[in-house]
Amino acid sequence: MRRETVIAIAVLVVISVIVAGVMLSLRQQVEEEITPNDEFFTTSLTDPLHIDIENYTLEVFGLIQEPANLTYQEMLAMPSTTEKATLRCVTGGTGTAIWKGVRISELMEMVGVLDGARELVFRSPDGFSTSLTLDDAMRSDVLLAYEMNGVPLPEEQGLPLRLVSPNQYGYKWAKWVVSIEVVDYDYKGYWESRGWDDGAYISLERDWWVHATIMMVGAVLGTFSLVSGVQGGNRFSKKVKKLFSLKFHIYTGYLFAVIMIPVFLYWSLETLVFRGNVYYSLHGALGLAMVLLLILSMLTGRYASLKRASRAGEAHLVLSVAMIVLLFVTIVLGFALAYL
Repeated sequence: MRRETVIAIAVLVVISVIVAGVMLSLRQQVEEEITPNDEFFTTSLTDPLHIDIENYTLEVFGLIQEPANLTYQEMLAMPSTTEKATLRCVTGGTGTAIWKGVRISELMEMVGVLDGARELVFRSPDGFSTSLTLDDAMRSDVLLAYEMNGVPLPEEQGLPLRLVSPNQYGYKWAKWVVSIEVVDYDYKGYWESRGWDDGAYISLERDWWVHATIMMVGAVLGTFSLVSGVQGGNRFSKKVKKLFSLKFHIYTGYLFAVIMIPVFLYWSLETLVFRGNVYYSLHGALGLAMVLLLILSMLTGRYASLKRASRAGEAHLVLSVAMIVLLFVTIVLGFALAYL
């Protein structure tokens, strides 16, 4: 490998590390800052529900010693706790708030959980339901919140009670909770019964910010690979052409493929299968199309290199440009889905 190529790749690695650092720093900043209630993202099966808190009761039943029907005022009178917690949606939405409410563990201690209990099922009037394992529900940071950032929960955030479980994705954070059932089996809630992960634990492979960071690094690699692949004429000075040579183009192209193909295949297929929203499906379809263009671009580029075929080289360039354009469109759509 030529010295100039090594230098160029080293520069590219540094740029990629900087891009990754900026993305992860932005994530930390987003998650540390308190999100105002009127800016906090919201998703639900229906329009926000209006529940009359004067006539509201929380029904607690199932495998417990003392079934209970607790009014809103009785919930407010119970020992309370405050947690700063970040709500992370699997689609990318993120918001951090100060939540105040009643620990599930204290509520379960009050009603007395019987032997054999496995899960707690939380239900809402809009048809939504989800569950937590008994171990997850008994964590000290899991609560039924009735306040958000110092004021009663807004209706769109689940007034009168919302489940808060910081270790799990947002589809476990049930809103407008009207009942808790303690059961001895593995309950599948609204999204879980549609194939979504039952545990919903925060993990790297499903972390939107990790996905977005890899995409941004990939965009840098792909752009440099494309630029270095443009050969001939006086388009670049000799010094630039030495740095961004054909070998540099090939090496960065392979690196780009190794990073992007598995990431895009995983996220695109998951998005197409599990999201159930036309825009998420479009995002996934664009990702798959980009992978297809990348593979075709690599094949035509390899053929052009081996056979010295000019038409294959032209096809390689067209496919590469289309792939990079599609990549940036996919990135923009991904950010739009997460924050608009």
